[in-house]
Parts: sequence; C-alpha cells; structure tokens
Amino acid sequence: MRTFLNSIFLAALVLTAVAHADPIVTLTLDSNNGYGAPTGLNPEPGPPCMAPNCVLFTGTITDYGDPLTDNIGGSGYYSYDLVSVAYTLNSDPTIFSGPLTFDYTAPVGLMSGDPNAGDGDGLTGDGNPQDIYTGPIFGVDIPTGTPDGIYQATVYIDFTNLDTNVTSTLSESVEVVIPEPSPARLLFAGLLAFVAFRGIVRRGLGRKWLSSAASH
Repeated sequence: MRTFLNSIFLAALVLTAVAHADPIVTLTLDSNNGYGAPTGLNPEPGPPCMAPNCVLFTGTITDYGDPLTDNIGGSGYYSYDLVSVAYTLNSDPTIFSGPLTFDYTAPVGLMSGDPNAGDGDGLTGDGNPQDIYTGPIFGVDIPTGTPDGIYQATVYIDFTNLDTNVTSTLSESVEVVIPEPSPARLLFAGLLAFVAFRGIVRRGLGRKWLSSAASH
C-alpha cells in the first residue's frame, strides 16, 4: 500500500514538473563577427544602428513552447515569454567591451510558442504574440577615438516565462573588429601577398639556375 501511494506521489511530482517546464527559446545570430570604424561623430544612442560607427548583429529568436505547458490553461492557451534587451556581465551592462557600448535594437516584448500566432487563418492561437522573430538583435556603438583592435564579449538575453516566473538566459560570444576592412586595405594585402609570392618564386628559380651553372 505504501509502495502504491509512493508511486502516485512520484507520478504527481513528475506531472507537476512537466506541466511547469519552461518553454524552449533559442537565439541564432546570422554572424558572430562584426566590422566597424569610428567617425568624427559619436553614434546616436538607440536605433537605428548605422554603419560604420555602429555594428548591427541580426538573427532569429524562436519560441518553440512546450505543448504540455501551453495546454494547461485549456485549448488555445499559450504561455508568454518576455524578451529582454542584450547585456553583458560588466558592472555596467550597457558596456559591450572597452569603450564600445550597446545600441539596444532587440525587440523588447512578448513571444509565445503558438505556431499560428497572428497568421489570420482562424485556427487556435490567432492573436497570440509571435513565435518567431527575425531581424536586428542588438547593435554595438563605436565612439570617436576608439583604438583599432578586436573587441570580444559574451552577450546575454533573458526570457522570462510569465506563467512560471522562471527566467532562462541564452548567450552568444561575439566580436567587433576595428577598423573595418576597406577595399583599399584588402587590395594592399593582396599586393603584399603577390609580391611575397613572386619573391619566393624568383629565389627558387635563382637557386635552380646557380645549381645548374655549377654542374656545368
């Protein structure tokens, strides 16, 4: 009897844990590397993020939801997630790395795991917040006078489930390279490589000629 009651209790715990599981949210950046350069003017805080003194990182945020969680409120019920802006673990979370700061372009607002959200097809879930967002995630401002270099940081975005009040955190490691490679720099680098290659070839031919002359 005790074993039977223990089994029921454990089953209830499992069901409760599953019912309140956090929805699955993912963050995918289109690129983890960005290029930019300072100008004579400091970038304006906030969007839009304009090159070259603001580097824009784009990507996709997807809320897959959890069918068991989403159905605890009945048919058509979907839990909502509140999306935060991007931040770092610096003492000032608006700092990206060194003198570089965030340009908050992330879509602060609600998402849901409803695959039919807002598509207007009349199916369950219409009117719920979007389940997929694609576009600007965050920008990085480059102030006037920023030294050349590679600026790296781990960027975090929080998702708070409004049913469970549980916050999940996603992270991406990104870098901003200054200065931005210009066509002139790329051409110069190509010329240097070509000159170096010609030097190697000429040295090789010279050694071959001397070796041939010595043998005669």
